[in-house]
Amino acid sequence: MLIVATPLVIWNILEEWAATYTPTDDGLRFDSLGVAVTYPWDGIGAIRGVDEDSDEPMDELLLREDYTRQIRNPLLRFLHGQAYGRRKLPLYAGLQDRDELLVEIRRRAGLAEGTEDREQGTGDREQEIGDRGQGTGDREQGPESITL
Repeated sequence: MLIVATPLVIWNILEEWAATYTPTDDGLRFDSLGVAVTYPWDGIGAIRGVDEDSDEPMDELLLREDYTRQIRNPLLRFLHGQAYGRRKLPLYAGLQDRDELLVEIRRRAGLAEGTEDREQGTGDREQEIGDRGQGTGDREQGPESITL
């Protein structure tokens, strides 16, 4: 078990350290170690606090669909899915300008402050739905990226 888990834990840590989040007109762009996924604003169902009691709380985006299909490399897609799940994206506590990013995500995704689920059933399901998230093409980056 340790032989299998160790590489996944190492990947998760490395992907977290290299992660950048960029608000664009198309959605929230996540980039890290060759993984590039744009989560459309209407695909973000809620923001949930994961560790509210910590000195540095962590949040995660609950997604309406599996957008990992945008990751062309099957190994990277597998590793990213194992690290985060296919319908969640963490926003880590150490993220620079994290509070501003959360405000921007809530504004563009139409989420109210403290919103758990904008629509019933978003929750923790790890279910692949449709092909809407395929293919990112060349998307214009917003003026600022936020990096851990």
